[in-house]
Amino acid sequence: MMKVTRRGLLAWTGAVGGAYGLGLATPRLVSFVREAPFRRAAEAVAPSKPILTSLDIGGPVAKLVESGVIDVEKFTKAHKRYGPIPEWVSRALEGKQQELTFSAQTATYNLNLLWPLGLATKATFNDDSPIKGDDLPNYASTGGWFLGRENNGAAYFNAVDTLPLTPEQSKRVHRLAEGVFRPCCGNSSFFQDCNHGSAMLGLLELTAANGWSEAEMLGLAKAANGFWYPQEYAELALYFDVIEGLSWSEVPAKRVLSTEFSSVQGWQENVYAALVKRGTLVKDLPSGGGGGCAV
Repeated sequence: MMKVTRRGLLAWTGAVGGAYGLGLATPRLVSFVREAPFRRAAEAVAPSKPILTSLDIGGPVAKLVESGVIDVEKFTKAHKRYGPIPEWVSRALEGKQQELTFSAQTATYNLNLLWPLGLATKATFNDDSPIKGDDLPNYASTGGWFLGRENNGAAYFNAVDTLPLTPEQSKRVHRLAEGVFRPCCGNSSFFQDCNHGSAMLGLLELTAANGWSEAEMLGLAKAANGFWYPQEYAELALYFDVIEGLSWSEVPAKRVLSTEFSSVQGWQENVYAALVKRGTLVKDLPSGGGGGCAV
């Protein structure tokens, strides 16, 4: 098997998925990785066929707009750098019924619609949230959300009855969120200190409110992280393929999302280092495939 740099693998991920996501400029393609394990990894985490969810995002967004959490004019202006606003996003902002789908093309908008949902949705577990307190305005998830009527998302934390979560659903979201990590930091989604954390919490809340099972919720969380962190997750899929002999679909979502593999520390120690040691990847500088924690 040929060796490849991390940027080379991300280049192939971008070529397969059609975009790097999160509005980042696409790096120059260093190499096209044609060998089967690399191709499988890239296609597994960012499939070209959109993932349909049957979840309505328009209803919750309507409540966020009504409450001022999303200012439509600010939101539209901020996203013009990505090109014309897609029709489905406009429908959601207008409060019309709109199915949430996941693809390389929808990843940015999904992130920035689910972010305020997770931040603002009123839930009993937010009484124990690690971001609650004097530092609330200073997190990337709050200070970085300036697309509402107020310029700091702290004004909207745990403030809107966006989703009708039952006590049991709320407990399930809390429990699962504490076990869902992201490779930009070492915090779980319950500690929603950045946009990805808030967005993942919002996704878990949305699925729970729609009666999804724990397995279904984690399965979609796994898919979402694949689009939000295409580089790290392509390498994670590669790890399971070449080291453990497992296809991406065979790896339980709970294991993928755990601190062992999806926290930044766990990913670096258990995935990236293992691939470098094996000789599958050439050690080089991280290229930040997951994007920043801001709009």
